[in-house]
Amino acid sequence: SIINKFGSKKIASACSKIFLIDSGRDSQTPYMVFLPIKNHGDSQVLMAQTIIEDNFLEIKSVDAVAKKVGISPRHFKRRFKQATGELPLKYLQRTRIDAARQMLETTKDSIDEITWSVGYQDVSSFCRLFKQTTDLSPKAYRDKFFSGAQVF
Repeated sequence: SIINKFGSKKIASACSKIFLIDSGRDSQTPYMVFLPIKNHGDSQVLMAQTIIEDNFLEIKSVDAVAKKVGISPRHFKRRFKQATGELPLKYLQRTRIDAARQMLETTKDSIDEITWSVGYQDVSSFCRLFKQTTDLSPKAYRDKFFSGAQVF
């Protein structure tokens, strides 16, 4: 495709999901792309978003992120929700699920390996959260979107 030729496989994949209408489904959720709000004007929340996106594997709690940006946990959660529209824990989960989606599309790593590589220890909890977010199990997602092309 032209997008693949002049852009990248990652951009081509994102465009195909955005513009595809799957008439056989009740929901377009599997095609949704995580596009976080960043033009909110809150520099500490923006710093927290960057910390979450760059370190999602190591983050044990959102309270630790609040501490890193110098805001009390309670105030941090309120400001984060006000700026981005979602709580920091949900943002962390969506960041991890997005990383897992990319791995399912481009690698043959097992579901267990992907679970651990995005920061979860419990495979069944990860699979449940993945299905809540995408309407597909990780296996069904891979079956639908696997391209084998590394896009990282």
